[in-house]
Amino acid sequence: MKQATEPQKVYLARLRRLRDVVVPHIMSRRQRFHMAAYEHEGTCGTTRCLAGWAGYDEKFNKQGFKLVDGFPVYKNPKLPVGGGAEIEFFGLKRWQWGDLFSSVAYGSTKPTKRELVAAINKIIRSNHGVSK
Repeated sequence: MKQATEPQKVYLARLRRLRDVVVPHIMSRRQRFHMAAYEHEGTCGTTRCLAGWAGYDEKFNKQGFKLVDGFPVYKNPKLPVGGGAEIEFFGLKRWQWGDLFSSVAYGSTKPTKRELVAAINKIIRSNHGVSK
């Protein structure tokens, strides 16, 4: 297996943080989690979907991924809503964005922790050739 490039290492670390830190945080507040909702929900500190929760992660914020007016933004606030920021920040292909951030991929607006972790691990294997 060839060595990962520096950008791949960064993407891999971000995906692992999404899986190991953000997903468990979401599950501890499951009643506020909703994969099809971008809208800001009161003072709970989330836009409700996986990308929204990631947008409140301090480490991701320091790396430039954040929410602006309730939508994920990375580097260029003019990237299209609907995946642009997530694709660039996590190093995804367009179809992978759908597999990870769209409720359609899970068949539910409230996927389980197991489903979210499996989707992230699948992308890690596909993009980076590592199992975890």
